[in-house]
Amino acid sequence: MEHMAVLVTEVEHARRVMASLLAPEAEPAHWVMVMCPPRLPKRIGRWLTTAQRQQWHADWASSLQARLGAALPSRAAEAQVDWVVARSPLHTLVRQQRLRLGAGLRVVDARRPRLGGVAEPFADQAPAGTADRLAMPVAVASALSVMLALTD
Repeated sequence: MEHMAVLVTEVEHARRVMASLLAPEAEPAHWVMVMCPPRLPKRIGRWLTTAQRQQWHADWASSLQARLGAALPSRAAEAQVDWVVARSPLHTLVRQQRLRLGAGLRVVDARRPRLGGVAEPFADQAPAGTADRLAMPVAVASALSVMLALTD
């Protein structure tokens, strides 16, 4: 049985991406549906408490699960489906699922791309750390400090 993790934000887009994977001739698979909740706008999010934010995420996830579960064909009933809400960075969540299900886990990115933005492909590795991002500004500040010290 093949193990597949599907990153989902919207039902219609996920259904289009998964159409070839859910073909009638495809063999049953173990599906891990990773529901990635959208970010709340800054003006709304700052007025919500943590409990309200978690409640909104739970409501959103249950409605997405109901709509996506109804969209899966009857053949998917033979397969095992696990539902997970992404509460941590995706690369960490995928690494945990790989440890749980094995290295053969196939990741399908069915997230809807943002409007006006370039969609980056999902990478399993962690993004570059702050050390890489701050290397150049630290080097410039250090060089300027040395130059000021030498001029005195």
